[in-house]
Amino acid sequence: MAYSTAASWAGVSTLNRLFQRRRVDGENLACVKGHLSEWFSPGDPCIHFRNDYSLALFNGSMGRVVSVDERARRVVARFDEREITFSAEGTSDAAASEGSLIDMALAHAVTCHKCQGSQAGRIIVPVYRTALLNPAWLSTAITRAEKQVVLVGDPEAVQIALTRPWASEARKVGFRWPWRPSA
Repeated sequence: MAYSTAASWAGVSTLNRLFQRRRVDGENLACVKGHLSEWFSPGDPCIHFRNDYSLALFNGSMGRVVSVDERARRVVARFDEREITFSAEGTSDAAASEGSLIDMALAHAVTCHKCQGSQAGRIIVPVYRTALLNPAWLSTAITRAEKQVVLVGDPEAVQIALTRPWASEARKVGFRWPWRPSA
């Protein structure tokens, strides 16, 4: 799911908690508490939040939790066919062979901003009235899908968004072009 906002009644944080809680309760899964109110269980999609060259993970890398160790507060996640261990206690650094859970979040739903550069087979895009909804955002959200995209919500909000200027056209900067040095 690609969203415009992280925190709202229909935002990423709320939906990740709802989807994860439903899975955990329905399947009686073990969970490990990470940071920032994140809980991880086997099968959860996850996203890495920063560039970590020692682990070859980058901001926006998508993976899936393979296993959790509740006592040790560790999560093993698969990213591009590699399994990497993340600890709730440790921090990731150049000498470490494991990552830190502070750099991870659930990814049942992600913001459009976070999924730039990533793709998924199917994308669901909730459409509701927000100042962030414009043609550039819609284009980015829709092009994340490899096979199918489903827009869910207010059709009028899509029409309004498509009448707005593209973000690049609305941006104002203080540069004069072509630049000429003063004499």
